[in-house]
Amino acid sequence: MQINTPAEAFVAIATAVVGADGVGTDEERTYLATEIASLPVFAGMDSGAFQSLLVSVSDSVWASLPNDGVRFTADGLDTLIDACSSVLDPGLRIEVCRMAEALADVDYRTHEEHGVILSLKSGFGLPQA
Repeated sequence: MQINTPAEAFVAIATAVVGADGVGTDEERTYLATEIASLPVFAGMDSGAFQSLLVSVSDSVWASLPNDGVRFTADGLDTLIDACSSVLDPGLRIEVCRMAEALADVDYRTHEEHGVILSLKSGFGLPQA
């Protein structure tokens, strides 16, 4: 798996958040298609291109990162964070964590989703609060 652009990194991290609790809810899907798709990192991308990116990146990370069939393992999440770090500047690291928090909160932030967010912040060298 290779993350080449900030847009791919945002989608990969969204994939980890949605998969953290093993349940992709309607609220999360709607939030992905509306709020996340409208972030500046996806500027100029129509809904078809965004959906294509979502499917290709999600498929790639699930196929290549260690997971238990429902969520990424700790090693898988660390690998994902490292791959995303290489394409996200410090400002985008903050933004992707904000996106992850908002996505987790759209239905109800679970313990597993909170753990992913803490791992993201730690991996990006951001404060945990």
